[in-house]
Amino acid sequence: MLMFLNAMYGGLGQSLGALIGGKLESKFGSVQTFLYAAGFDVCFVAVVIAYLRFRKDSSFRDPKPLVAKED
Repeated sequence: MLMFLNAMYGGLGQSLGALIGGKLESKFGSVQTFLYAAGFDVCFVAVVIAYLRFRKDSSFRDPKPLVAKED
């Protein structure tokens, strides 16, 4: 899950953020662009929370301690 989030914000965000953000900013203005981005982030966080809450056998709900392997 962390790799997915890192790819979304690190990879795609840096690659396409300037292009899409620039188009939105020139069309709607800075304040509206910020509000649209904030709304998108709220929706994305809600989807991630719903996914973590409803998936079965989640280690997020019942974490197991890490144990070093004995050689």
